[in-house]
Amino acid sequence: MTVTRRCFVQGLGAGMALLPASRVWSETRVSLGGAEILSLSDGQMRLPPSFLYGDLDPAMLAPVLAEHGMTPDDPLTPSDQYHPSA
Repeated sequence: MTVTRRCFVQGLGAGMALLPASRVWSETRVSLGGAEILSLSDGQMRLPPSFLYGDLDPAMLAPVLAEHGMTPDDPLTPSDQYHPSA
């Protein structure tokens, strides 16, 4: 099949029609010296506790997490406060 400009533009238009009307990501900009850091998030990620705690003894970790209403078995999920468009 030969792709012509007309075929390409029609396909592009059809693809754009399928996209949601609103933005589907969250954007954060931070200036650092003369540079600007742009962070894009397209959703939240749930991590297993072992990702952060590794080989820490759960008996020592439990009291620290309990102060924040967590247990060593809770998955790590970012708060919605860090995702303004969520």
